[in-house]
Amino acid sequence: MAIDKAKAAENVFNTIIKHLDGAGLKYKVMDGRDGDYMINFTMKGKDLPMEFFIVVDVKRELIMIKSPDFTSFPAEKIGDAAKAVCAINYAIADGSYALDVKDGHLMWTMTSSYAGSLISEEVIHYMIAISIITVDKFNDMFMMLNMGILDIDTFIEKI
Repeated sequence: MAIDKAKAAENVFNTIIKHLDGAGLKYKVMDGRDGDYMINFTMKGKDLPMEFFIVVDVKRELIMIKSPDFTSFPAEKIGDAAKAVCAINYAIADGSYALDVKDGHLMWTMTSSYAGSLISEEVIHYMIAISIITVDKFNDMFMMLNMGILDIDTFIEKI
């Protein structure tokens, strides 16, 4: 018998909370839209702070980890930012960056479906760990690209 979407989402949310508690991460449960679950946590990487949102999308049966980058590219640097995002996304195996070309904002996203399945703490750990490692690796590079400290060719060489 298939489990209903609301119950499945609740189970996934509880698995995430169990993992976060076990890892000792401080987090805040927030109101999601349309009955979705949302969890927020922040941490400091090697150099810059990072903010993460974990969303359990009830209707689409997805777990999404999102991290907005604090760098916002001006119009004249959107081309370089787009090249940087494409180069990173080509190089990594899981997750992706997106660039809003209208306002220059960057967003890291990692998504996994839990439709018709159970999600283990190991999957949650993997998604969070890869998100933290990836955002920490590239957030300072994006900032340096935006400030002109790195040019796009050097940025791509460092990936």
